[in-house]
Amino acid sequence: MEIIWIVGGFVIGVLLFLLINEMFRIYYWGFKGISATFMGCWSVGVVIMALFGAFLKWIVLIGVIIWGISKVSKPKGTKKKAA
Repeated sequence: MEIIWIVGGFVIGVLLFLLINEMFRIYYWGFKGISATFMGCWSVGVVIMALFGAFLKWIVLIGVIIWGISKVSKPKGTKKKAA
């Protein structure tokens, strides 16, 4: 499970790094600035993946319940008329 978090975090980290690089031009900070910023983005990506993985089953469950309630409560006999 941790491998999925690390790989997913890497992808999210790269996207975050590219976004931050567009705003601040990180290459002016030198190698230390680039590597520290990238490691920070990768760490944030792993945390996002861990939180998303922990709450994914609840997100899916709530989505299925809302979808089911919307299907049950929808009146079957009503149709929209064409204009």
